[in-house]
Amino acid sequence: FLLLHFIYERDQTALTKVQLSKEVGVTPMNVTRAVQELESLELVTVQKSGRSDYVAPVCRGKALYNAAKPYLIDPVQKRLSVACTGELAQLPLSGESALSERTMLNMPPVPCRAIDRKAYRQQEAGLKQIDPAWCMDNDYIELEVWRYDPMRFSEAGTVDVVSLAAAFRSHPDERIEMAVDEMMEGYKW
Repeated sequence: FLLLHFIYERDQTALTKVQLSKEVGVTPMNVTRAVQELESLELVTVQKSGRSDYVAPVCRGKALYNAAKPYLIDPVQKRLSVACTGELAQLPLSGESALSERTMLNMPPVPCRAIDRKAYRQQEAGLKQIDPAWCMDNDYIELEVWRYDPMRFSEAGTVDVVSLAAAFRSHPDERIEMAVDEMMEGYKW
C-alpha cells in the first residue's frame, strides 16, 4: 500500500514515517515495517535527521512501478459470487470488468467489484452467496476481497492500474496478458 502511494504521488518531498502514517492511513508500526522492507528491496531511501527518519522513493511513477514489478503481489485474498446490492454496486470495478473498462477487452457477463477485507468482514453476515452453476440470471456479482482498500487509489470507478496488473500477474489467459500490457502502455503516469 505504501509502495502504491509512492508510485502515484507526484510530490517529490521526503516524508517522516509519522507523516507517511497519517497521509496513507496506516499505523506507524506498519509504516516502519513497510519502509524496512522497501528499503531492503532498494525501492526507498531513508535519511536520518535528528530524531526523525525521512523516507523517499528512489524514483516515481512508471520507473518505480518497473523497479517494483517483480515484488508486487496479488491484492485479492478471496473471490466469491454474491447477490448484488445497491451498496455493493457502488464499489469500484475490478478483475476483468476493470480491465475491459481500460482496454478493448469485452465486458464479462458478470461484473466484478473490489472490497477491502475490513469492510467485507463488517458486511459478511448480510451477504448472500450465490453458486454460479445454479444461477440462471446474471443478477449477482463476483466480489474480490482485497488486502487493502481498493477505493484509496481507484479512478473513474475502477481499481488502480498497478493493483489490477498485479492481480493478473500470473493469469494463464493470453488475451488477458495482452490487455494488461495494453493498459500499462497506455496509462498516463
